[in-house]
Amino acid sequence: MSQGEREVEAKLIVVSERPRDVVRRAAALDALAGCRLADRRELRLRDVYWDTEDRALLRGRCALRLRHEGSGVRVTLKAEGREVRPGTADRREIELPWSAAALERVAGALDGLGTRLPRPASPEGEPADVLAAMGLRVVQDRETVRRVRDVVRPGAEGGRPLAELVVDSVGYGDGTREAWHHEVEVEAHGEEGAAVLEELSDALLALFPGELRPWPHSKQATGGGVGALLAGADAERLTGPEGDLAPGAYERIGEYLARA
Repeated sequence: MSQGEREVEAKLIVVSERPRDVVRRAAALDALAGCRLADRRELRLRDVYWDTEDRALLRGRCALRLRHEGSGVRVTLKAEGREVRPGTADRREIELPWSAAALERVAGALDGLGTRLPRPASPEGEPADVLAAMGLRVVQDRETVRRVRDVVRPGAEGGRPLAELVVDSVGYGDGTREAWHHEVEVEAHGEEGAAVLEELSDALLALFPGELRPWPHSKQATGGGVGALLAGADAERLTGPEGDLAPGAYERIGEYLARA
């Protein structure tokens, strides 16, 4: 989660012949690194990423997202990321419920980062229509099943959690084929959560040796690699029988992203 306008998170991908089994075991954990895992919940999200025709946001290392959850929509800007350690990123993040004021805050932040977008004549319409009127287009549209657990200090009742343990199953597609990517994230809440993030990440790696691996790429970047490989000649080798990314797929995705 965010610290003000900062997001600090550790990302571990599931690399297994049976990734859904790893997902179930990770989501069922009750404790991690001496902390309790509480308040189990499952969300279904639709994330739609937008960019200009010439991919100005991508070139500026920014990502603009509309997140649809139920009837609600949130607008998110991610930018200025740096890798703290393998798989752990610290980046700027603004995430707000959709409104004209929220859009202006995001657009103003982009102005400061060197990417100026035209302001819509009417910012009160449907979010997708407003962004299209600003010259933006959809560059990725994906579905996510998210399982969330709060990371809580022993004996801490009713206080702010240190972090969230997030287990995501993400569906990417090219219109004809679909591939499922699975990952486990630990998202820090505030400075106290950031201070124990490495410990929590290391505890997950110890609990799932060889099944979890640090991953430096965002979901958007990963999806870009998946889409390119699904369109290639060896697309069948990318996924297993249930449509999950095969363990060897991540090396190919990483190589593609290194060239992109």
